[in-house]
Amino acid sequence: MSWTPPLPHAPHPGATQPKFEARYPCPCCGHLTFKKIPGSGVGCEICYWIDDARQLRWPRLGEGKNFISLVQAQENYARYGSCEERFSKVIRQARPDEPIEYGFRPINLQYDRFEDPRTTAHAPWPPDPTFLYWWRPSFWIANVHPGHLAPPPPQ
Repeated sequence: MSWTPPLPHAPHPGATQPKFEARYPCPCCGHLTFKKIPGSGVGCEICYWIDDARQLRWPRLGEGKNFISLVQAQENYARYGSCEERFSKVIRQARPDEPIEYGFRPINLQYDRFEDPRTTAHAPWPPDPTFLYWWRPSFWIANVHPGHLAPPPPQ
């Protein structure tokens, strides 16, 4: 008799639902640190990113609550452990109740498509701000008119 591992989406037979309070992921580091919906303006204590809906929708935008783009912040997080090098001495490690959200990954501009923030005609905001999470199957951009999308960056 051979053993077959459970499917990735199937919980272990003896597992119970964790008793974590509802949290939202930081779009920079992926840890479940935010207690409010995306765009709440709250800062992540793990990477120091400030949750900004405009920068979540337009991750190449280098203005808003953060002075750098989300794309640059993710690169900095990989390099320094914080969204900007200057914050690397004030961040903290994630606690056990702040795991990285399942499926989270940094933005890949060769693969992920976003609207161009410079265009005047934008699609309406999605009804649920979590639809702005590019790594989730519910990512809203699939329903946006292609004319709103920014072209992939040059190679």
